[in-house]
Amino acid sequence: MRILFYILKVWLLTMVFAPIAAFAIDDPGKDYWYVYIVVLSTSLLLSIPAVIAMVAFLNFAPLDWGILKVKIVNSLVAIAGIFITFRLMDKTFLDFSERIVLWPLSYALIMVLFIFIFKLKRENPIV
Repeated sequence: MRILFYILKVWLLTMVFAPIAAFAIDDPGKDYWYVYIVVLSTSLLLSIPAVIAMVAFLNFAPLDWGILKVKIVNSLVAIAGIFITFRLMDKTFLDFSERIVLWPLSYALIMVLFIFIFKLKRENPIV
């Protein structure tokens, strides 16, 4: 259960703070709260497959791996999930010549930050 609480903290705080980080660089204008609520609700829904992948990885990662190695690989799983999700939504999100790439980058950076901030305690798999 500790793994689930760890992932929930990382996931929910990422969904709350990543749009704020993106808005700090690319101002949404006077409709800030409306845009934030739409982005937050959409993010919560669309990020579920990436969160499931992270839970699966943490559940089945070898128990002899150290915490640092697990967090690094978990970060890579999270980044891949974020970029795949944004790519499936719209391929222009990964256009590095446009400012729209700021969105997947903000989610990836914030999530990796939270992965390393929160303490992870390994236990036997839940399945």
